[in-house]
Amino acid sequence: MSEYGQWIKVTIEDGIATIRLDRPKMNPIDADVQESLGRAAADIGADESVRAAIITGGDKVFAAGADIKEMQAFDYVDMVERAHLIQDAYRALAE
Repeated sequence: MSEYGQWIKVTIEDGIATIRLDRPKMNPIDADVQESLGRAAADIGADESVRAAIITGGDKVFAAGADIKEMQAFDYVDMVERAHLIQDAYRALAE
C-alpha cells in the first residue's frame, strides 16, 4: 500500500488500483486531499501494470464534498487560485 498525504491510500493488485479516501468523519475534500489525489492519479496513470482504477471513500459516504471549514478563510482570489487543484486531480483520474 502507498500513502499520498495523510488521507489517501492506494493499493494495486492484479492490475487494479484502488484509491481510498480515508479522512474521517465524512471525507471532506480539502487542499491536501486534492493535491494527494492528483499525485496518486498521476502515479497510477504512469504505472503500466495498472489496467483499471477504483476510487472509493468511507463506509457511509464517498465524500462530503469541499471542506467548508477550510474554505471559510479563503477570499475570491484564493478560490480562483485553488480551483485548478481539484480539476487537475479529476482530470488525472479520468485519464
